[in-house]
Amino acid sequence: MTLTTQNWQCVLMCWGTKYGPADIDGLAGQILEHTAHAPKFILLTDRIRSDLAHAYDQRIIPDFYQSDAMTKAGCQAKLAMFQADLLPNRATVFVDLDTVVLGDLSKVLDDLPSEQSIGMLANKPFSFGRIARFFDRVSKGRMRSRGNSSILVFNPQFHAHIDHVFRQDWSKLTPNEPVPKFMQADDRFISQICHQNAHAVSPKLVVKFPREFMARFRFLGYLRGWLPLRARRRASLIAITFPGKAAEPATIANLKVGATLRDAKGRWLTWSDQYVGAVRPVLAKALTRFRT
Repeated sequence: MTLTTQNWQCVLMCWGTKYGPADIDGLAGQILEHTAHAPKFILLTDRIRSDLAHAYDQRIIPDFYQSDAMTKAGCQAKLAMFQADLLPNRATVFVDLDTVVLGDLSKVLDDLPSEQSIGMLANKPFSFGRIARFFDRVSKGRMRSRGNSSILVFNPQFHAHIDHVFRQDWSKLTPNEPVPKFMQADDRFISQICHQNAHAVSPKLVVKFPREFMARFRFLGYLRGWLPLRARRRASLIAITFPGKAAEPATIANLKVGATLRDAKGRWLTWSDQYVGAVRPVLAKALTRFRT
Protein backbone atom coordinates (compact mmCIF):
# COMPACT_ATOMS: atom_id res chain seq x y z
CA MET A 1 0.00 0.00 0.00
CA THR A 2 1.60 3.24 -1.13
CA LEU A 3 -0.78 5.80 0.31
CA THR A 4 -2.73 4.85 3.41
CA THR A 5 -6.46 4.33 3.02
CA GLN A 6 -6.98 4.68 6.78
CA ASN A 7 -6.66 8.47 6.71
CA TRP A 8 -7.44 9.73 3.24
CA GLN A 9 -9.22 12.73 1.81
CA CYS A 10 -11.52 13.10 -1.16
CA VAL A 11 -11.45 16.43 -2.98
CA LEU A 12 -14.48 17.68 -4.90
CA MET A 13 -14.56 20.93 -6.83
CA CYS A 14 -17.43 23.18 -7.88
CA TRP A 15 -17.80 26.63 -9.39
CA GLY A 16 -20.49 28.44 -11.30
CA THR A 17 -24.04 27.10 -11.67
CA LYS A 18 -23.70 23.89 -13.73
CA TYR A 19 -23.61 21.71 -10.62
CA GLY A 20 -25.70 22.06 -7.48
CA PRO A 21 -26.04 20.49 -4.03
CA ALA A 22 -27.66 17.34 -5.43
CA ASP A 23 -24.59 16.70 -7.59
CA ILE A 24 -22.13 17.24 -4.74
CA ASP A 25 -24.07 15.31 -2.11
CA GLY A 26 -25.00 12.59 -4.60
CA LEU A 27 -21.37 11.83 -5.39
CA ALA A 28 -20.29 12.04 -1.74
CA GLY A 29 -23.11 9.69 -0.81
CA GLN A 30 -22.01 7.10 -3.36
CA ILE A 31 -18.42 7.28 -2.08
CA LEU A 32 -19.54 6.85 1.53
CA GLU A 33 -21.83 3.96 0.60
CA HIS A 34 -19.00 1.86 -0.76
CA THR A 35 -15.81 2.82 1.07
CA ALA A 36 -14.38 0.81 3.94
CA HIS A 37 -12.83 3.92 5.52
CA ALA A 38 -14.75 7.16 5.13
CA PRO A 39 -12.61 10.00 3.77
CA LYS A 40 -12.49 13.59 4.88
CA PHE A 41 -14.33 15.52 2.15
CA ILE A 42 -12.79 18.78 1.02
CA LEU A 43 -14.88 20.94 -1.29
CA LEU A 44 -13.00 23.54 -3.30
CA THR A 45 -15.64 26.09 -4.22
CA ASP A 46 -16.12 29.62 -5.52
CA ARG A 47 -18.46 30.39 -2.59
CA ILE A 48 -19.37 28.85 0.74
CA ARG A 49 -22.38 26.59 0.21
CA SER A 50 -24.84 26.22 3.10
CA ASP A 51 -27.30 23.89 1.37
CA LEU A 52 -25.26 20.66 1.53
CA ALA A 53 -26.30 17.56 3.44
CA HIS A 54 -22.91 15.96 4.04
CA ALA A 55 -20.00 17.40 6.02
CA TYR A 56 -17.38 19.16 3.91
CA ASP A 57 -14.31 21.19 4.72
CA GLN A 58 -15.11 24.02 2.30
CA ARG A 59 -12.17 26.00 0.97
CA ILE A 60 -12.41 28.90 -1.45
CA ILE A 61 -10.72 28.52 -4.83
CA PRO A 62 -7.90 31.12 -5.01
CA ASP A 63 -8.79 34.27 -6.96
CA PHE A 64 -6.16 33.52 -9.60
CA TYR A 65 -8.10 30.44 -10.65
CA GLN A 66 -11.57 32.02 -10.60
CA SER A 67 -11.11 34.14 -13.72
CA ASP A 68 -13.08 33.41 -16.90
CA ALA A 69 -9.91 32.17 -18.58
CA MET A 70 -9.50 29.45 -15.96
CA THR A 71 -13.09 28.27 -15.58
CA LYS A 72 -14.01 27.65 -19.21
CA ALA A 73 -13.57 24.46 -21.23
CA GLY A 74 -9.92 23.99 -20.30
CA CYS A 75 -10.75 23.86 -16.58
CA GLN A 76 -7.34 25.20 -15.56
CA ALA A 77 -9.10 26.14 -12.31
CA LYS A 78 -8.64 22.52 -11.23
CA LEU A 79 -4.92 23.25 -10.88
CA ALA A 80 -5.80 25.25 -7.75
CA MET A 81 -5.82 22.01 -5.74
CA PHE A 82 -2.03 21.89 -6.08
CA GLN A 83 -1.46 25.28 -4.46
CA ALA A 84 0.79 24.86 -1.45
CA ASP A 85 -1.06 24.64 1.87
CA LEU A 86 -4.52 24.63 0.27
CA LEU A 87 -4.94 20.91 1.00
CA PRO A 88 -3.66 18.90 3.97
CA ASN A 89 -0.72 16.64 3.17
CA ARG A 90 -2.35 13.25 3.13
CA ALA A 91 -3.44 10.63 0.62
CA THR A 92 -5.77 12.42 -1.80
CA VAL A 93 -8.27 11.36 -4.41
CA PHE A 94 -9.81 14.08 -6.56
CA VAL A 95 -12.91 13.11 -8.49
CA ASP A 96 -15.02 15.09 -10.96
CA LEU A 97 -18.67 15.61 -10.11
CA ASP A 98 -19.81 13.90 -13.32
CA THR A 99 -18.59 10.54 -12.03
CA VAL A 100 -20.49 7.55 -10.68
CA VAL A 101 -18.93 5.44 -7.93
CA LEU A 102 -19.75 1.72 -7.83
CA GLY A 103 -17.13 0.48 -5.34
CA ASP A 104 -14.52 1.47 -2.79
CA LEU A 105 -12.86 4.56 -4.27
CA SER A 106 -9.93 4.32 -1.84
CA LYS A 107 -8.65 1.32 -3.82
CA VAL A 108 -7.03 3.70 -6.31
CA LEU A 109 -4.60 4.68 -3.54
CA ASP A 110 -3.22 1.13 -3.46
CA ASP A 111 -2.46 1.38 -7.16
CA LEU A 112 0.01 4.29 -6.89
CA PRO A 113 3.67 3.16 -7.07
CA SER A 114 5.06 5.90 -4.80
CA GLU A 115 4.08 9.04 -2.89
CA GLN A 116 5.92 11.13 -5.49
CA SER A 117 3.72 9.72 -8.26
CA ILE A 118 0.47 11.22 -9.49
CA GLY A 119 -2.27 8.94 -10.79
CA MET A 120 -4.58 9.94 -13.63
CA LEU A 121 -6.63 8.23 -16.30
CA ALA A 122 -4.71 7.21 -19.40
CA ASN A 123 -6.02 8.38 -22.77
CA LYS A 124 -4.32 5.46 -24.52
CA PRO A 125 -3.24 1.97 -23.42
CA PHE A 126 0.42 3.03 -23.13
CA SER A 127 -0.02 6.66 -22.12
CA PHE A 128 2.29 6.26 -19.11
CA GLY A 129 5.05 3.91 -18.09
CA ARG A 130 8.40 2.90 -19.55
CA ILE A 131 7.26 2.69 -23.17
CA ALA A 132 5.67 6.14 -23.07
CA ARG A 133 8.73 7.65 -21.38
CA PHE A 134 10.98 6.07 -24.01
CA PHE A 135 9.03 7.70 -26.85
CA ASP A 136 8.98 10.95 -24.89
CA ARG A 137 12.78 10.93 -24.70
CA VAL A 138 13.48 9.98 -28.30
CA SER A 139 10.96 12.52 -29.62
CA LYS A 140 12.24 15.23 -27.22
CA GLY A 141 8.75 15.72 -25.82
CA ARG A 142 6.86 15.79 -29.14
CA MET A 143 5.24 12.42 -28.36
CA ARG A 144 4.50 13.15 -24.72
CA SER A 145 1.48 11.30 -23.38
CA ARG A 146 -1.59 13.08 -22.10
CA GLY A 147 -3.83 11.82 -19.34
CA ASN A 148 -7.30 12.75 -18.15
CA SER A 149 -7.92 14.50 -14.84
CA SER A 150 -11.44 13.23 -14.07
CA ILE A 151 -9.75 11.32 -11.26
CA LEU A 152 -6.40 12.27 -9.70
CA VAL A 153 -4.50 10.38 -7.01
CA PHE A 154 -1.66 12.16 -5.24
CA ASN A 155 -0.14 13.53 -2.05
CA PRO A 156 -0.21 17.38 -2.09
CA GLN A 157 3.14 17.47 -0.31
CA PHE A 158 4.94 16.45 -3.49
CA HIS A 159 3.03 18.36 -6.17
CA ALA A 160 2.89 22.06 -5.25
CA HIS A 161 5.25 22.69 -8.18
CA ILE A 162 2.33 22.15 -10.58
CA ASP A 163 0.59 25.31 -9.38
CA HIS A 164 3.87 27.20 -8.99
CA VAL A 165 5.08 26.51 -12.54
CA PHE A 166 1.67 27.20 -14.08
CA ARG A 167 1.45 30.60 -12.41
CA GLN A 168 4.97 31.44 -13.55
CA ASP A 169 4.32 30.39 -17.15
CA TRP A 170 0.97 32.18 -17.24
CA SER A 171 2.51 35.44 -15.98
CA LYS A 172 4.94 35.40 -18.91
CA LEU A 173 2.17 35.42 -21.54
CA THR A 174 1.53 38.75 -23.27
CA PRO A 175 -2.10 39.92 -23.78
CA ASN A 176 -2.19 39.01 -27.49
CA GLU A 177 -0.09 35.87 -27.23
CA PRO A 178 -1.92 32.58 -27.83
CA VAL A 179 -1.91 30.22 -24.89
CA PRO A 180 0.53 27.34 -25.57
CA LYS A 181 -1.22 24.05 -26.22
CA PHE A 182 0.12 22.37 -23.09
CA MET A 183 -1.44 25.15 -20.98
CA GLN A 184 -4.88 25.07 -22.62
CA ALA A 185 -6.28 22.44 -20.25
CA ASP A 186 -5.51 21.29 -16.74
CA ASP A 187 -4.84 17.67 -17.73
CA ARG A 188 -2.51 18.76 -20.53
CA PHE A 189 -0.47 20.79 -18.07
CA ILE A 190 -0.33 18.06 -15.45
CA SER A 191 0.76 15.56 -18.10
CA GLN A 192 3.47 17.97 -19.27
CA ILE A 193 4.87 18.83 -15.86
CA CYS A 194 4.56 15.36 -14.32
CA HIS A 195 5.45 13.16 -17.30
CA GLN A 196 8.28 11.49 -15.38
CA ASN A 197 6.12 10.42 -12.44
CA ALA A 198 2.62 10.19 -13.92
CA HIS A 199 0.97 6.83 -13.40
CA ALA A 200 -2.11 5.40 -15.08
CA VAL A 201 -5.02 4.62 -12.79
CA SER A 202 -5.83 1.02 -13.62
CA PRO A 203 -8.69 0.49 -16.12
CA LYS A 204 -9.62 -2.46 -13.89
CA LEU A 205 -10.70 0.17 -11.35
CA VAL A 206 -11.78 3.30 -13.24
CA VAL A 207 -12.73 3.95 -16.86
CA LYS A 208 -14.04 6.76 -19.01
CA PHE A 209 -17.52 5.82 -20.20
CA PRO A 210 -17.07 6.68 -23.91
CA ARG A 211 -13.79 4.81 -24.21
CA GLU A 212 -15.01 1.70 -22.41
CA PHE A 213 -18.62 1.36 -23.51
CA MET A 214 -18.85 3.05 -26.93
CA ALA A 215 -17.41 1.83 -30.23
CA ARG A 216 -17.13 3.11 -33.80
CA PHE A 217 -18.67 -0.12 -35.07
CA ARG A 218 -21.70 -1.58 -33.34
CA PHE A 219 -20.59 -5.19 -33.81
CA LEU A 220 -17.39 -4.30 -31.92
CA GLY A 221 -19.45 -2.92 -29.05
CA TYR A 222 -21.46 -6.15 -28.87
CA LEU A 223 -18.24 -8.18 -29.05
CA ARG A 224 -16.75 -6.26 -26.13
CA GLY A 225 -19.93 -6.78 -24.13
CA TRP A 226 -19.76 -10.53 -24.78
CA LEU A 227 -16.07 -11.17 -24.01
CA PRO A 228 -15.92 -12.94 -20.61
CA LEU A 229 -12.69 -11.28 -19.41
CA ARG A 230 -13.96 -7.83 -20.29
CA ALA A 231 -17.33 -8.58 -18.69
CA ARG A 232 -15.61 -9.56 -15.43
CA ARG A 233 -13.46 -6.41 -15.50
CA ARG A 234 -16.51 -4.23 -16.08
CA ALA A 235 -18.31 -5.91 -13.21
CA SER A 236 -15.43 -5.04 -10.84
CA LEU A 237 -15.17 -1.33 -11.75
CA ILE A 238 -15.26 1.06 -8.82
CA ALA A 239 -15.88 4.28 -10.77
CA ILE A 240 -16.91 5.45 -14.23
CA THR A 241 -16.30 9.01 -15.39
CA PHE A 242 -18.08 10.96 -18.09
CA PRO A 243 -15.51 13.48 -19.35
CA GLY A 244 -16.42 16.15 -21.86
CA LYS A 245 -19.59 16.16 -23.92
CA ALA A 246 -19.14 12.79 -25.62
CA ALA A 247 -21.75 11.22 -23.37
CA GLU A 248 -23.23 13.35 -20.61
CA PRO A 249 -24.31 11.29 -17.57
CA ALA A 250 -27.77 12.89 -17.70
CA THR A 251 -28.14 11.69 -21.30
CA ILE A 252 -27.20 8.11 -20.40
CA ALA A 253 -29.37 8.21 -17.26
CA ASN A 254 -32.45 8.97 -19.35
CA LEU A 255 -31.90 6.29 -22.01
CA LYS A 256 -34.49 3.54 -22.29
CA VAL A 257 -33.28 -0.06 -22.53
CA GLY A 258 -32.43 -0.82 -26.15
CA ALA A 259 -31.99 2.82 -27.15
CA THR A 260 -29.00 3.77 -29.31
CA LEU A 261 -26.77 6.80 -29.13
CA ARG A 262 -23.98 8.14 -31.34
CA ASP A 263 -21.53 10.79 -30.19
CA ALA A 264 -19.71 13.51 -32.12
CA LYS A 265 -16.74 11.18 -32.68
CA GLY A 266 -18.89 8.58 -34.40
CA ARG A 267 -18.92 6.11 -31.51
CA TRP A 268 -22.05 4.05 -30.92
CA LEU A 269 -23.79 2.93 -27.77
CA THR A 270 -26.71 0.56 -27.41
CA TRP A 271 -28.10 0.74 -23.90
CA SER A 272 -28.55 -2.99 -23.35
CA ASP A 273 -27.04 -5.78 -21.28
CA GLN A 274 -25.69 -7.37 -24.45
CA TYR A 275 -23.78 -4.22 -25.40
CA VAL A 276 -22.80 -2.80 -21.99
CA GLY A 277 -22.68 -6.04 -20.04
CA ALA A 278 -24.09 -7.16 -16.71
CA VAL A 279 -22.85 -3.93 -15.15
CA ARG A 280 -25.57 -1.97 -17.00
CA PRO A 281 -28.31 -2.31 -14.32
CA VAL A 282 -25.81 -1.38 -11.60
CA LEU A 283 -24.66 1.61 -13.63
CA ALA A 284 -28.25 2.60 -14.38
CA LYS A 285 -29.03 2.66 -10.66
CA ALA A 286 -25.94 4.76 -9.92
CA LEU A 287 -26.95 7.20 -12.67
CA THR A 288 -30.38 7.90 -11.19
CA ARG A 289 -29.00 11.01 -9.45
CA PHE A 290 -28.55 12.55 -12.92
CA ARG A 291 -32.02 11.60 -14.18
CA THR A 292 -34.31 14.45 -15.22
